[in-house]
Amino acid sequence: MTTWHALPYGVSSLGRSQAVELDGERVRCCIRGCDQSMAKAHRGTRRDVACFCPEHHIRVSPSRPTYVYDTRERNLIVDHHVFRSVAKVESWRLPNETSEDALTWNVFVGLSRLGRLRQAVWAMVGILPHAEPTLYLWGNEIGPESARFWPKLKSVREMLEPDLGIKTEPDIVLHAPGELMVIVEAKFGSPNSTLDKKNGVPVAHFLDRYHTGQVDDPLDRGWLVSQPPIVVLEQLTRMAVFGSWLSTKGEQVVVVNLVRKNDLIKSPPVFDRHLLREGRFRFQACAWEQLIPPADGASDDTLHRYLLDKSYALKPAFQLT
Repeated sequence: MTTWHALPYGVSSLGRSQAVELDGERVRCCIRGCDQSMAKAHRGTRRDVACFCPEHHIRVSPSRPTYVYDTRERNLIVDHHVFRSVAKVESWRLPNETSEDALTWNVFVGLSRLGRLRQAVWAMVGILPHAEPTLYLWGNEIGPESARFWPKLKSVREMLEPDLGIKTEPDIVLHAPGELMVIVEAKFGSPNSTLDKKNGVPVAHFLDRYHTGQVDDPLDRGWLVSQPPIVVLEQLTRMAVFGSWLSTKGEQVVVVNLVRKNDLIKSPPVFDRHLLREGRFRFQACAWEQLIPPADGASDDTLHRYLLDKSYALKPAFQLT
């Protein structure tokens, strides 16, 4: 059974001017009207109870500024009981106001519970699947009461990345079997990763690792190998290769880069050239704002209000006009 939870602190409850350092070791709570001060968090003390507002259970970083909850569940608005069965790398980031993983869970599990994943696919890629697609987050199939890791992804990772400690976990996969697979690289204020950030890995070595064997190859490898590493969008490239292995022949595969509208306007991702011009693979950039559902019921209104009030660095996260 779907359970909706309290909304995180958003624009309506935050006072950006309050998030200030009072002296070298004290900071003020960023909730509007709160007069509590807390110990300033340093590396190694970030979980110290003295760093959290005793009333609002957040610690504040005045330099950005931003806030962090004392528990990850407080940043999630739907189905805590299901999230507890999810296998997730870097789950320690989930309590952060700026966590793209918390945003991803709230939006896509929320849309799933509302039966609106078909509409989400339409909003992102302009295709309306015949039935509600299966939702995978970070390689976990999200069921109504629990999550389980995707066996096919496990096999592909063991083949392509047997020696990597942290393996590829697609943020979001929406799969309509026999019809369509949408693989989403979600960003919430951070840029797309380029290959030059990967400790000097040559483009040719990167492409050799992410091969496609006997399945369809989505990549224009001749073009890619001629490019400097700073041009190669390595996360999106990995998503395309994983899509070739995870999908079945005949399914269209769309790699989606999901970003904020302002980021899409200022710095649109240039990924089409990475892909072959012919074939069943394509790329689409999309804004989070395109996924905001109408408020037409009690549950719908929870997700709707969450996205309208969502903050990033204590300011409105999304451009809503």
